Amino acid sequence: ERGTVKVNDEIEIVGIKEDTKKAVVTGIEMFRKTLDEGLAGDNVGVLLRGV
Repeated sequence: ERGTVKVNDEIEIVGIKEDTKKAVVTGIEMFRKTLDEGLAGDNVGVLLRGV
């Protein structure tokens, strides 16, 4: 695991089907608190636009 995810980042969802789906991160939460970014190893919920 490595990397970070931040609000307004564009991500790709892979592994669901053969094609990938792009989405924009609209929010990140950890234990019902809103975060600006999630780090590798964090257990977070990611809110995605259009998914």
